[in-house]
Amino acid sequence: MNDIGQATADLRADGFAVSDLRVLDGRHPDRPVLAAVLDGKPVVAKVFVGRDASSRAHAAHQLAVSLWRSPLGGMRSGPGIAAPIGWSPSAAAVLSELVEGAPLGSRGELGGALTHGAAAAELLADLHLVDVATVDPCLAPMRSTGKLLRSLRRKAAELAGAIGPAATDVVDALESTARPPLVSTITHGDFTPRNLLIDHDALRIIDFDRARLASPGRDVAYWRAWCWATELLHGAVPSWGVTLPFVEHYLAAAPAHRDEIERSQRMHLAAGLVRISHGWSALASLPNLQLRVVGEAAAIARGAVDVE
Repeated sequence: MNDIGQATADLRADGFAVSDLRVLDGRHPDRPVLAAVLDGKPVVAKVFVGRDASSRAHAAHQLAVSLWRSPLGGMRSGPGIAAPIGWSPSAAAVLSELVEGAPLGSRGELGGALTHGAAAAELLADLHLVDVATVDPCLAPMRSTGKLLRSLRRKAAELAGAIGPAATDVVDALESTARPPLVSTITHGDFTPRNLLIDHDALRIIDFDRARLASPGRDVAYWRAWCWATELLHGAVPSWGVTLPFVEHYLAAAPAHRDEIERSQRMHLAAGLVRISHGWSALASLPNLQLRVVGEAAAIARGAVDVE
């Protein structure tokens, strides 16, 4: 975010008398996160940049309001998300309360992912159990199995060297066995310890930019794939067994999703690993590990690895 002054002026033009604006998280240039003070309280402003920025900000705010009104938000004993404040058309920004706390984990560090896995799983189940009818208009189009596989194929084509063809082979294997989901829910799309803030053992989910209607297996598997790849990046011998308690806690909280989770886990685990191999900059500089991630995805797609 290069122009704090302009962002301040735009927010004020829409009635948000912010002060002390500063960059809080600039990892994503297309949606930088700013911290500010509004009415004497700390707030966060996520600014959307590029095509349809203002409409994307509006949709994000609508989703936040809908979720806040659900059992995941203000109705929950210990809200699971940040309270929304408003949106600014001029700044193409969404404002919410500044949630205290630190990320539960980071890339290369599991952090509290295992010790707080039960609470994370229950929070995810609460998200998946939100009534789809209350937020459907706010979400991007449903993430169907076909769309998922097409996205993976594009990612595979962008991977360098021998990794690209290996990832394409994974997509081919998944296409041969892919089935439509038995149930679709509101999914986060990037449910990892990095997007959970913890403060005094209380967890809140942040960053709903990838939220879609999709199989709940998408989020459950991506948590597991993230933990597996993080262990690998940290130099440990990764194990699928360490995230099985997370799955069981999730299923205890959302038993109606058991059939869908069990039938889709291999597809979503393999898909998550291909996505990680493509998206993690740390792996791009470590091609041997990157190939190891894709190789694990291939083994899962073939049924050659025990993930249960």
